[in-house]
Amino acid sequence: MARTFSGYGLSGSGISIQGNRVGTNAAGTAALPNGECGIELSGRGVTIGGTAPGAGNLISGNTGPGIQFGIDYYVTLPADDNVAMGNVIGMDVTGTNPLGNGVGVLFIKGSNNTLGGVAVGAGNRISGNLGAGVAGVIGLYGAGVSGNQIRGNSISDNLNWRCFVNITHLVTTIPEDKPSEEALFGGYWAKYGK
Repeated sequence: MARTFSGYGLSGSGISIQGNRVGTNAAGTAALPNGECGIELSGRGVTIGGTAPGAGNLISGNTGPGIQFGIDYYVTLPADDNVAMGNVIGMDVTGTNPLGNGVGVLFIKGSNNTLGGVAVGAGNRISGNLGAGVAGVIGLYGAGVSGNQIRGNSISDNLNWRCFVNITHLVTTIPEDKPSEEALFGGYWAKYGK
């Protein structure tokens, strides 16, 4: 369990992070936020969560992003070839109460990262966050960046839905016969307002 750090909750390279509560109390019912990210990746080959029972992490209540791929502060350090799957990002352990991070998942810099997947249990639940569910600064496209995938996740009820629309448009081209905004977001608007 990683909680109440002044900076980042967990960081590393070539490791697995499984079965943790990051940014919450031990019960997973209340926020004990890290001062920045819950998990920040600046290396390669990290697996966050998994598809086996108990492998997923509860990553909620953090001041910054729940998961951040790459660093761009004083130096730029990419996150490459990492996987985040089977996690709950932004909700409590019951999955019914929001314990939002500042942003669910933020892509800063890196290539060939996978958020979710197509295997049973690989998708992340990204919900209840204060900003976007998934956002990209320079992390999805740009110089030296390629191959990031966002697949099979449940991304809903994050307060800044427009950022989710932007990231979806970058990853999956919406055809000309796309549904109306009302058809896509009517349920969200009814629950939280437009």
